[in-house]
Amino acid sequence: MQREAVYDLTTCKPHEPDDARYTAIEYQAYVDGYTLALVMALKVMEFAEERWHMHLRTKRLATKQKREQEP
Repeated sequence: MQREAVYDLTTCKPHEPDDARYTAIEYQAYVDGYTLALVMALKVMEFAEERWHMHLRTKRLATKQKREQEP
């Protein structure tokens, strides 16, 4: 859900303050930074999900090994 919300932000016009008066160069730098921040947020969410799945696999493996060691 969060990932979808951040993704939606990457596909629309960047949010900017109402009183912003950017030059063309400043606006391009703003858009590049805005986009990069959103892309990094998506990557962090992806890595967090991957880490969670790895945690679950490790936990299951430990439980399985414990069961196999019991007489």
